[in-house]
Amino acid sequence: LRGRQGTALLPLALRLADSKSESALEAFARGRFFEAELPAPVQQLELSVNGRNFRPDFAWPKFQLIAEADGESKYSDPDEARRQRYRQHLLHEAGWEVLRFGCPDVQAPNSGFLRVLQRRLASN
Repeated sequence: LRGRQGTALLPLALRLADSKSESALEAFARGRFFEAELPAPVQQLELSVNGRNFRPDFAWPKFQLIAEADGESKYSDPDEARRQRYRQHLLHEAGWEVLRFGCPDVQAPNSGFLRVLQRRLASN
């Protein structure tokens, strides 16, 4: 592949690859977090709150911060939306801040969501 367009980025892409990404949005977001020079999150961190187990998409335990990637189809089912709200309530009660984002939130080069993450992760 030497000399082919994009091959210079291959070592970086391989270094950033993580099998814990459960969607294209999660994989893309990880790349954007890296570009924004954010601390590396833990993906699919296993948390137990009130006897219930959770695996948030991204977690920064030191900051008690979770970021959840919400695809468009996630909330088409009202029961799933209700479960997600309850899950977020339990995590909040346990001291975690939960931020939700979709594809538009991480696509823009000057994403407001990424700026919020930068401020939140710089505050501690």
